[in-house]
Amino acid sequence: MPSTREFNVKLKSLSNTKKITKTMKMVSASKLRRAQEAQANAKLYAQNLTALISRLAASSSSAAHPLLVKNPQVKKALILVVTSDKGLCGAFNNNANKRVASWIVENVSKYSQIDISCCGKRGFMFFKRSGRIKQHYENVTIKPKFEDAKKIGEELSGLFINGEYDEIYITYNQFISPISQKTVLEKILPIGRASYHFRKETTSLRLYLRTGS
Repeated sequence: MPSTREFNVKLKSLSNTKKITKTMKMVSASKLRRAQEAQANAKLYAQNLTALISRLAASSSSAAHPLLVKNPQVKKALILVVTSDKGLCGAFNNNANKRVASWIVENVSKYSQIDISCCGKRGFMFFKRSGRIKQHYENVTIKPKFEDAKKIGEELSGLFINGEYDEIYITYNQFISPISQKTVLEKILPIGRASYHFRKETTSLRLYLRTGS
């Protein structure tokens, strides 16, 4: 039977573990709060930017910019798959990967070529044996940077303008809550005239053009 001293040692060990766990919980809560704030700011920026691009596209002819030009014969498509570099995050990566895999099966007869570029190791690992990998952008999702986004955007638009691909899509998980995400697959090139619900305070196109002139 354990002695009183041994019990005290175990109790002290458990107490230390409790303190460590509490500290880890506080650190995690702080990181989650910062991540949520960054996500909320980025979402608002993306919504307003997308709304502006949509209105500019709607007010211009398709010949005004090469990113607006649609190929009458769509044969080649590229999908940018955005996942994480690490696992242990439930269905976060699997939902995105399976959504792309299902889309390919549903649309393979419409295209002569469907390729995949990956932001994140988990997407690359899922599709690397498919023979469809065009590019793997490494170490860009663990800590997103504007420079990486600019590089990827320039490469994708270059592939589209040069005629290497007729359509370019993106797949990602849209944040809803810490335990809920919505997998999105949408076409980003050519830029279309999408419909958006604008906030009342969103700057109108006329105001933008007037102040920018």
